[in-house]
Amino acid sequence: CSADSHEHCLILIFQTGSYTISVTNFGPSTATSLSVTDNLPVGLAFVSSLPATMTNGIGQVIWSGLGDLAAGTGTNLTLTVISISRGTVTNIASGGSPTPDPNPTNNVTPPVVTAVTNNPPWPILTVTPSRKTRRRCSVR
Repeated sequence: CSADSHEHCLILIFQTGSYTISVTNFGPSTATSLSVTDNLPVGLAFVSSLPATMTNGIGQVIWSGLGDLAAGTGTNLTLTVISISRGTVTNIASGGSPTPDPNPTNNVTPPVVTAVTNNPPWPILTVTPSRKTRRRCSVR
């Protein structure tokens, strides 16, 4: 799932999924000591991230010490989570730097809405015995 693609995401309950967080410095100067924070919504739990990061125990995933990001350049971060309850979750990440920013309103991703379900979007083939055929296939 990615905020850039504005896609609707689907994760099966108790399965892992990944968010790609794209960070772009629109300038005018280099963003020093870049950090990114993702406040995990209720229903998702942290599994891993690239580059490696830390969590603070209250649902925040924090990438600190990402270094400097020159104006006009970007980087991608990957966050892998596991769904722990059904429903709809909205994930938002934000970036920051001690460098003065003339437009701080673009430091937050658009919300990425993810549905957590136990029904996959593809058919599942199940085999159940019946009296006549002994085997009957059904798609649900």
